[in-house]
Amino acid sequence: MKPLVYSLLLTCSSVSSALVGTSKCTYGPSYWCSSIPQASECGAVRHCIKSVWERQIVPADTDEVCDICKNMVGQARDTLMSNETQEELKEVFDGSCDLIPIKVVSKECRTL
Repeated sequence: MKPLVYSLLLTCSSVSSALVGTSKCTYGPSYWCSSIPQASECGAVRHCIKSVWERQIVPADTDEVCDICKNMVGQARDTLMSNETQEELKEVFDGSCDLIPIKVVSKECRTL
């Protein structure tokens, strides 16, 4: 009888580690797609781009930070089209992140 009880306990403990909610990535798209780092952590970047972020309606914003971001994307696109190395692309992004006047946003930019 004891071996049966022990095997049941082991089975239950191994199953509970895979239950929904034990990892934040099991929360689904509402968690994955709430930020780029979370999408990356959960391996859901492509899903979030195609299923969520491309379809979001975002009001136009013309502040300085948005202008810097638009410029960053343009520079990155130009860099990619010219077949430059990943290191050169990183330099473009890092330099653009440094231009963002809001420290918290600038720091987050560099960590991405």
